[in-house]
Amino acid sequence: MLNGAPNVRIRHFVEQGGVYLGICAGAYYACREMAFHAGTRGAICGPRELCFVDAVAVGSLPELTDGMLYDGTPRTTAAVKLRTTDRLTDVPMSLYTHYHGGCRFDFGDAPGADTQVLAVYADIDGTPPAIVSSRVGKGRAVLAGVHLEISERECKDALRGHSDMPEHLHVCHRLAETGDTRLAVFRQLLAHAGLALS
Repeated sequence: MLNGAPNVRIRHFVEQGGVYLGICAGAYYACREMAFHAGTRGAICGPRELCFVDAVAVGSLPELTDGMLYDGTPRTTAAVKLRTTDRLTDVPMSLYTHYHGGCRFDFGDAPGADTQVLAVYADIDGTPPAIVSSRVGKGRAVLAGVHLEISERECKDALRGHSDMPEHLHVCHRLAETGDTRLAVFRQLLAHAGLALS
């Protein structure tokens, strides 16, 4: 945990114009509260000190992994379908992206005025938020429950050394179907965060 002085430094950095990009565990960490495997022996639940986004980060999402809760193995990875909103791309785009234990964002009634939903889980009932963005002082926090940064090649690299690698290659193949779109959306996300891209 970074509670106390480390979180104060992180918050100060963002409030002064910095960017926080929270992917998967980093997204859980930066919400008001997290509910990871609530109701199980391995649950990690409760308020989070950083609180960049006024939402509960709920996960993992067994509806994306054939009913299995995240266990750190390839069995709980998936290529999940996202749909961007007009807050991120001029025209909504659909794409597959890597998922491994991440969260959805529960805002209750609706996101606050400084928070935007940038993409949703297209294959979950109610299409809950998968990527969100919030203004924090002069800076911005962007949180993603998925791994847009992982390509088909990186997916294969992560599977090497696992005896059951062939059983999970379908995830990599699905990522390849929309690889160019995934990269374009990831670049849009970084630009939205205020980062200059070459």
